[in-house]
Amino acid sequence: MASITSQRILSSLHERLAPAEELYFRWMTRLVLAAIFIGSAWIDDAPPLSLAAMLVAGYVIVRVLTQFGGFMSAAPFQGRMLQTLFALGCIFSLLCFFAAVAIFVERIAISVV
Repeated sequence: MASITSQRILSSLHERLAPAEELYFRWMTRLVLAAIFIGSAWIDDAPPLSLAAMLVAGYVIVRVLTQFGGFMSAAPFQGRMLQTLFALGCIFSLLCFFAAVAIFVERIAISVV
């Protein structure tokens, strides 16, 4: 009886997390590509590439911030406060991931050059 209840709870949690996972990992893929571009553009001293990298970084940050409502609606929680914390956590982790990948690519490119 207990295993059936726990399976039902896990199944329910998985169903509620699926939309949030889909949204999160869709954005993670986009952020990896943008971060690779930005990290590799920063190694060159040409001002147009640095300017383009900064513009793309700004655009990516704004686009991720505009997904706040999407993360709130995809949150697997019922309460408004928990949904807000979930959305903020997702956005914060995506932006940290973006910065980490861009810095990592830049450091690798600088060490190779």
